[in-house]
Amino acid sequence: AGFDAFAAAPSSANLRTLLTDETGTGSAVFATSPTLVTPTLGAATATSLTLTDAGLGPIFLLVTGQSNTRERPAYSWTPPANLRLWNWDENPANVGSAFAAPSSSVIGTGDSFAAEVARQNPTRMVYYLTIGRNGTPIANWLPSGSPDMYAAVKANVEAALVVAGVSSISGLLWWQGESDQLSATYQTNFESLMTRWRAETWFPWRTPTVIMGVSNYISNDLSNVNGFLVDLATREPDFRAYVHTSSLPISFWDAGAIYLHMTGAGYHSAGIMAAKALEGLGATEGPQTHYTHPLSGDVVYRNASNQNLYHSANDKGVVIYGGNALNQGAGVS
Repeated sequence: AGFDAFAAAPSSANLRTLLTDETGTGSAVFATSPTLVTPTLGAATATSLTLTDAGLGPIFLLVTGQSNTRERPAYSWTPPANLRLWNWDENPANVGSAFAAPSSSVIGTGDSFAAEVARQNPTRMVYYLTIGRNGTPIANWLPSGSPDMYAAVKANVEAALVVAGVSSISGLLWWQGESDQLSATYQTNFESLMTRWRAETWFPWRTPTVIMGVSNYISNDLSNVNGFLVDLATREPDFRAYVHTSSLPISFWDAGAIYLHMTGAGYHSAGIMAAKALEGLGATEGPQTHYTHPLSGDVVYRNASNQNLYHSANDKGVVIYGGNALNQGAGVS
């Protein structure tokens, strides 16, 4: 009888009467562009999710410097789903081969920095690579450096860009200077490094650059390095921002490393501070009530709890973000 009813009127309802293991009710569904009404979906396997980026494409971040860019102490956190880390093995002679989701049990500055950018841009993939080395002066990023950290950065960036499908980086985080505390030529060397980078096709001249301060908890000589770093940020305030990491309490610094490195909680907060500083780059002249986000292109309006930027030739011009992980605090210019 069921077959006769279906032959006379081949509807979805009559087809359902012929089945013994059906689930749900309504119309029959076929593979191409079906319309589902209040479905209950189980766990999917062998599937992929493609994020919509509204035509803006992926974000690509470079993190490089000394040990505070490579240290990744134990810390439990949840990396955003749109975040991928380049698999460099920390040997300056080697080049990574792929991106993968970062570990949720350790964290470094680059992890937290890129994760905050990913959270700010949930519809875009955020790719990042960290090329850092302990006890290494800035000379190793200049010609004839040994090991040649510039070559390590260049080789890995160029390989990673191909994998990510983009042609240039979106932002730079620089945390270095501990090995240059007595240098009389640090600013000159840094500008030489920026000139080298800007000659690369993958490093746009206007690349937003976040300069991380070194620890103030060790010695006056090391604290003096922050003067160099502030000066460098002052020179190009529209493209560079200084982050005063020592605004974080001493409990965020690792006593076992004589307060040179941070704890996991410290790197988590420092990375967020760096991402907040990155937001403020790309502004125009004058006291800023808003700015154009350098990555998304969105115009962002500030409120009283956020830092202000002063980018005039008559101003000091440097952005120092001293807030905490909740974006509480003020910038100083």
